[in-house]
Amino acid sequence: MTYRFHSIRQISKQLLWVTLLYSICRLLFLLFNYTSFANSSFENLLVAFLHGIRFDLSAIFYSNVLFILAAIYFDFIPSKNAKFNLPKILFVIFNSLAILGSAIDLKFYQFQKKRTTFELFSGENNIIKLLPSYIASYWYLFLIAFILIYFLIKGYDKIELHKKAEKKNFYVLKSVASFLFLGITIIGMRGGLQTKPLQMIAASYYGDPNNAALVLNTPFTILQSSNKKPLSRKNYFSNQKANQIFNTERNYKSQFLFDKKNVVVIILESFSNEYIGSLSHEKTCAPFLDSLIKESYLIEHAFANGKKSNEAMPSIFASLPSLLNESYINTVYQNNELTTLPNLLKQKGYYSAFYHGGINGSMNFDAFAKKAGFDHYFGMNEYPTIADYDGHWGIYDAPYFDYVAHELGSLPKPFVVGLFSLSSHPPYDLPESSKNDFSEMKTPKQKSYRYTDQALKHFFEYARTKNWYTNTLFVIVPDHTPDADAVQYDTKVAYYQIPIILFDPSSKNLIGRNSQVASQIDIMPTVLDYLHFDKPFNAFGESVLREKAYPYAINYRDGIYQLIDSTHVLQFAEDQTLAFYNYKTDPYLKANLKSKATVKENKMKEFTAAYIQQFNKTLIENNYHSR
Repeated sequence: MTYRFHSIRQISKQLLWVTLLYSICRLLFLLFNYTSFANSSFENLLVAFLHGIRFDLSAIFYSNVLFILAAIYFDFIPSKNAKFNLPKILFVIFNSLAILGSAIDLKFYQFQKKRTTFELFSGENNIIKLLPSYIASYWYLFLIAFILIYFLIKGYDKIELHKKAEKKNFYVLKSVASFLFLGITIIGMRGGLQTKPLQMIAASYYGDPNNAALVLNTPFTILQSSNKKPLSRKNYFSNQKANQIFNTERNYKSQFLFDKKNVVVIILESFSNEYIGSLSHEKTCAPFLDSLIKESYLIEHAFANGKKSNEAMPSIFASLPSLLNESYINTVYQNNELTTLPNLLKQKGYYSAFYHGGINGSMNFDAFAKKAGFDHYFGMNEYPTIADYDGHWGIYDAPYFDYVAHELGSLPKPFVVGLFSLSSHPPYDLPESSKNDFSEMKTPKQKSYRYTDQALKHFFEYARTKNWYTNTLFVIVPDHTPDADAVQYDTKVAYYQIPIILFDPSSKNLIGRNSQVASQIDIMPTVLDYLHFDKPFNAFGESVLREKAYPYAINYRDGIYQLIDSTHVLQFAEDQTLAFYNYKTDPYLKANLKSKATVKENKMKEFTAAYIQQFNKTLIENNYHSR
């Protein structure tokens, strides 16, 4: 006889049936929440539905893995109890829960403007407390769920899972086929063969980012966020008091008309004050950057908001600090609505693009760029040749900067562009043509900084020959600092210190040094202020082109919030001050001034508490978006 792998074929049919029910749930989700997607074209909606299947399959394989294992097991060893059908029980239970979650989101989405995540099951959102009132108010959603579950069971019964007579010599072949199918299951759970498993934020990459919730499905978002701890709401002050201490409302009214300058934000991998001579007053690794600083507006007392590249992206382009245990890009809040520089400038007719020579998908930069409103993301896949691949991270800086410089001339004007370097990163490898260069540098790290600095020099030399150059504001900022070489840069304050450089080749006014304390979250409001953006917006940072109302930088690491002003640093955790130092007179933070009852300590503690309260509230309520 011919063996047909009956169990695997029938399992596949069952999963395809569930996939169809997921698509029906997506259609219902669109109908119930049509006003949220009404501005999308039919083509964009179709794209959302088609790409949504990938997220559906991931959720389906995750929620049905026990069913698959049981079905394969009982195909080898049939149950003696005909009434006890474990595969069916597992299939119905887990897929019914998935359908129920999808049904709840038909209405719940209207309240939170995002798919439900695992945070619903914890804290103040505990589903046990919410469910009775939800059932009473929205009973028809549960009726829809029960109808879909009815068809789920009927479909299962139609596609019978039963033992077929077979020859014993087919057991080996069947075992191989079963292992192959389990391999496909693992790939399906990951969402494909990409370097990292599929995450929620990837939904923003397909079609219109505003349709991310339509691409996703609720079982997927719950499963993906199940190991991510949600924020807890803080109530240090009343809402009114917290708003008085700190709020995110920004409105930089100006007597001048909006200036449609191009904006190019260049993010330098792992640079810091330590390696820039005009800031460290030591031998420089960045002579071109030193020369450019003389023609620029330097925010010399600036800090990174995090210590990772993917923490810098939200800080720079969305003015969102990194106050979470992992990058915002990887948290349960990754699909919240955001106020971003590309989205705000899009209101003024800007085209936007993000250039990153790294491997597509690395650190979810491509997905976040789309989420942030960039019209296009260009990664290593879009680069013309693989010959410039460094073998580790992506394209070497020199050829990639040259490529981007040439590309900028063909972009629609005005444009806002992000450019992320990568060569100044361990293992600090240089292309063969540059391995013998920079002999004056002592270490591979220093040589890599010289290499990237030279790439930046060539970028500007070419840009200066183009018409778009004089009508462009350049912002140069590191993503974070590297491991320090000198001990004075290896403190809890100094290892966040970075320069922020604003350069406008057409302006003689934007030259000098600004001594205000600032950080990466101040870049977005500063750029908008410089362009005379005339609409209100939300930002956790402020423009450094005017006196800041909140003259601080804030970062978070290992459970400790750190607030820095011009002379002192306050460390805050577990709702209380841990330490308070004068880092100007005590750079190594040895003399804890905590509980000296100084006015400054109390003021910084109050601000930190209000800031945390507002940050948590903003993400929990998903209300950080353009007005």
